[in-house]
Formats: sequence, C-alpha cells, structure tokens
Amino acid sequence: MNVNAAAAGRFALTIPIPGGLKELESIMSSQRIGGIVLLVVGAVIFCIGMNASHSIADQTKHAFTGRFTDATAWYIFGGLAVALFGLFLSLFGPGSKSA
Repeated sequence: MNVNAAAAGRFALTIPIPGGLKELESIMSSQRIGGIVLLVVGAVIFCIGMNASHSIADQTKHAFTGRFTDATAWYIFGGLAVALFGLFLSLFGPGSKSA
C-alpha cells in the first residue's frame, strides 16, 4: 500500500492488485455483483416478512387457521427464494471459476 501526499495536502491511496485489473474483474463479474445484491435484497424482504408475522393480525389468523396472511407468506417465501437465487448466482454464476 502506497500513500502519496499531494500538493494540496490531500492523500492519494493506491493499492496494488496482485494479479492486475483483469483478475479483479474476473473475481467481481457483473453476475457475481448482481447475485450479492439479490442476496441482500432477499434477506431484507425475508426480515420484513418475519417482522410482519409477529403482528396482531397475523398472530390472530395463525391462531385460528394455522396459516399466516397471504402477504406475509409472500414476503417470507419470496425473500427466501430471491436470497437463494442470489447466493447461487454469486457462487456458481457464469463468471465463477467453480462452475
């Protein structure tokens, strides 16, 4: 890591990349970045669904029918599906070396 002082008193931080820029691009392909974004979005949607399942309306419906409301079920299962898709895309997508 090299720190160069600029004339205006600012510092520029340069980090050498061992394999060069091409290796960094192959590690973080657009498919992998998209997979990470989907993983985070899916986790957020899942958390929203889990929080919604603790509401009074959901608890009442669950007590009488054994099921959550349709919206809560969509949040929970949809969030899980998006998160799993994002995980598989980031691990085994077209840009990965393990596929």
